Amino acid sequence: MDARARPDRFYRTWVGVNSGSMGADLTPNDNFGNLPGLNFTAEARFTTPDLAEVVALRDDLKANLAIRRSSQNRRKASLTASNDALKALYDCIRAAGTVILIKHFDRTIHQDMT
Repeated sequence: MDARARPDRFYRTWVGVNSGSMGADLTPNDNFGNLPGLNFTAEARFTTPDLAEVVALRDDLKANLAIRRSSQNRRKASLTASNDALKALYDCIRAAGTVILIKHFDRTIHQDMT
């Protein structure tokens, strides 16, 4: 049942509970049982869900959890691979800088190189 179609919600909005009109607060125990859509019995308010729907919901949640875990594992593997690639790139750039210093600047580093 949709939350907007609940009898107690209908009662509060249509009849005007706590509306302040003449200081009267209406409660579900007042005699409004003949109005359409108002049924305050426990059987109408608290129904047992269908077992097939509950099982389907559980299966969907399990599938979503499995997808989430596999995606998380893929992200961890990608992060590890990218960290390894960045370390190799750092080493290459450092080696290239060393080669540039050796070939073009006579193996000397000084403040005028900026």
